[in-house]
Amino acid sequence: MQNTSKPFYIFPYIVNGVKYVEAYPIHNEGNNDMPYIESIPSYRLLTIKPSRNQARKLAYKLWVHPTGKGFNRFPHSPTSTNFHMCNS
Repeated sequence: MQNTSKPFYIFPYIVNGVKYVEAYPIHNEGNNDMPYIESIPSYRLLTIKPSRNQARKLAYKLWVHPTGKGFNRFPHSPTSTNFHMCNS
């Protein structure tokens, strides 16, 4: 059986006093990810999970709520222009 898990960066971030988490996939296609990686917060971990949602659930358990119950997802990615416009 082939392992279908993939690597993800997981990290917490805070918007208007509310803690959120995100998971970004790590692609192994050369250095195309370098600008993308630099925009991710420096406080991050690596994990191997079958899906991005599973990686987010782990991040939520680590940084927001140990039971993993509930799930906050901010509508804009922390690396998007919209995110920075909302936090200005």
